[in-house]
Amino acid sequence: MRTPSFYALAGRLLESGPTLDLSSVRVALCGGEPIDPEAIERFLAAAARHGLDRDAFLPAYGLAEATLAVTMPTTRGLRIDEADAGILAGEHIAVPATDRARARGLVRLGPAVPGLEVCVADPPTGRALSERSVGEVRVRGTSVTAGCLDRGDEESGGVRLTADGWLATGDLG
Repeated sequence: MRTPSFYALAGRLLESGPTLDLSSVRVALCGGEPIDPEAIERFLAAAARHGLDRDAFLPAYGLAEATLAVTMPTTRGLRIDEADAGILAGEHIAVPATDRARARGLVRLGPAVPGLEVCVADPPTGRALSERSVGEVRVRGTSVTAGCLDRGDEESGGVRLTADGWLATGDLG
């Protein structure tokens, strides 16, 4: 069983807890955990009762090895891309859904932040995949770590740089 995300837990508490004043919140960032569209929708619905503007939500992709932020949307709010769940699972391509019953919501995380590049690659070959294909997220740029302090090359704490400087994150995107 997967541990509920911060926003899933916060949504549950906001549904039943005391009234809070969230009207001054300008940004509610999520970038350090998988973003579940249903959990975020539930959080936003519950938080609206407390005065949170749903456009304050800012989904991003981040990881510690790149000093947190890797991608960030240029506009605020939750934006969902609905892909055909069967094709996504079987062919690893995010084809836009034509049947709502077969749709799987994928949160749009925005472009790479300045100084970073992002690509989705085939893990065994490192070959960049075409747009909307599923593969390993790879990152390179000014804030990406080359390893961990006080560790030899064989014990880099899971950090894996390719020969051309891409950080192979192990994350699917």
